[in-house]
Amino acid sequence: MDAEGMLEVIGFLSVYPEFESVKLEKVVFTLANSKVLIQESLWNEFTLQARYLLTAHNLSTATQGNTVTGIINRLKIDGDIEIGSVVGTPKDSWELSSYGRELTQLKASVVGGFITCTLM
Repeated sequence: MDAEGMLEVIGFLSVYPEFESVKLEKVVFTLANSKVLIQESLWNEFTLQARYLLTAHNLSTATQGNTVTGIINRLKIDGDIEIGSVVGTPKDSWELSSYGRELTQLKASVVGGFITCTLM
């Protein structure tokens, strides 16, 4: 990985420290993938924010698998007990994480609804 890539990983993990336990290779790959999918010409000064949100969304939903079709809520109690639920069926995968929902809102305000972005 080059110096620029490492700086991106450090920047991402400083904003979203909840992903520090994810394998570095997976974070690097997902960040690189977001660079291809988020077009700077559309996002302008919000490009990095959009890339980080897309990366966080993809990392957070990667563990859910393809069988999950709803908004996931999870609560851990005393480290041993975990309660989970799937609520409804989202209109698309962006509803599956808070990062995806935030990215959708950002897209609506920055890019607008008339442009279809390639967001996986």
